[in-house]
Amino acid sequence: MNKTDDKLVVDGANGVGGEKLEVLKKILNSMVIEVRNSGKEGGVLNEGVGADYVQKEKVVPQGFYLKDVGIRSAISSYLEVVLFFLCSQPCSKSLNFTEVALVTCMCIS
Repeated sequence: MNKTDDKLVVDGANGVGGEKLEVLKKILNSMVIEVRNSGKEGGVLNEGVGADYVQKEKVVPQGFYLKDVGIRSAISSYLEVVLFFLCSQPCSKSLNFTEVALVTCMCIS
């Protein structure tokens, strides 16, 4: 098992959502979250990253590699869309925010 298998790896789309995920990461300190493309690295907003890119192009965002096999997440630049994708295949499974919220609530309760 990879070291990345036990954490939530999220593509932040080089936008505000990536910055907000960094804040959320500090609040949820019991959960291991790795934010990539948070915008701190100087990337261009939504260029080769983000939920829209992954869904439309059916490829993983920049900064994700073969070693990152597993279910991963990408957000839109303003955190209004959350998308989960499987890194080992060129396809993605898109979930809208309502479905993601429902899954989260079910896991917590």
